Amino acid sequence: MKIEELKLNPVDSFLHLERYVNQRNYSRFCNTSEVSDKYHPIKGDKEFKIIVMNYYNSDIISDLKSGITQKVSREKLFFIHPDSGYGFRSSGSFLVSPTSSTRTVLLKDFQGSPVFIKTSLPKRISRFTR
Repeated sequence: MKIEELKLNPVDSFLHLERYVNQRNYSRFCNTSEVSDKYHPIKGDKEFKIIVMNYYNSDIISDLKSGITQKVSREKLFFIHPDSGYGFRSSGSFLVSPTSSTRTVLLKDFQGSPVFIKTSLPKRISRFTR
């Protein structure tokens, strides 16, 4: 990868470095993964769809509602990794790219900006089920 490529297309260059150059020998478990090959950061597809659910402040049942929840828009998005096995009904989907951490994906253009999304993925990645 050349420096010029980094300048011309920083998001795609970052994804390449993240998926294929990032250090992969930090522990003896680092290559352990129960994630389907399709969603694996190295073996997987360049992009895949992530499911999104809409929910509202009124849908949250908790004594721990924060002041932040009250101050931001009433509609929230909850992103669900397609390999999670959760049976939620989708309100839509977004095209994302995997990153080296597997659970974190990159939505290249969300309202004009790239956004990283950390998902719940109840599969073993490295030493733990995440």
